[in-house]
Amino acid sequence: MKSCAFTGHRPKSFPFGYHEEHPDCIRLKAVLREQIEELYGVGFTRFITGCAIGVDMWAGEIVTDLMKSYKDIELICVVPFEEQATHWSEKDRERYFDMLSSCTGAVTMQSRYTDDCYTKRNRYMIDHADVLLAVCDPNSNRRSGSAATVNYARKQRVPVILVHPATFEVNPRLQLIRS
Repeated sequence: MKSCAFTGHRPKSFPFGYHEEHPDCIRLKAVLREQIEELYGVGFTRFITGCAIGVDMWAGEIVTDLMKSYKDIELICVVPFEEQATHWSEKDRERYFDMLSSCTGAVTMQSRYTDDCYTKRNRYMIDHADVLLAVCDPNSNRRSGSAATVNYARKQRVPVILVHPATFEVNPRLQLIRS
């Protein structure tokens, strides 16, 4: 079974912020859906999300929607610590728990928050993935968990499909990494 992990920025890092009805957010979600469907088309059936607000949640929601049509698709939710959503808005918590209740499987890395719990989650996802779909510009000077995850994937020789967060350009195209 081929697996794809997701990583990407939180909404505050995008120009549209938390406004999911903004045309750029709609466009980004469409690009994510297209990439996920292309991956499914070449045999990827397991998708792994870190359950964070933003790209993780959007990709997870796309997969749960596709699960209605494709019965062999799985969504694995990797939760960094049990109370990840405690301080989120009610709306975001509802989305989070909806995703958890719809997923095929869930892994909780640890019971309590520690400084390295997100790094542990991200490495677990890469260690269980055959490809990483990332919304990230690893060439920017901005330090982020997503950039660190992309770098870890590259060190582990896990192919990375990058979606640029400003232009939505996909690089490399999926056909370059098919195996």
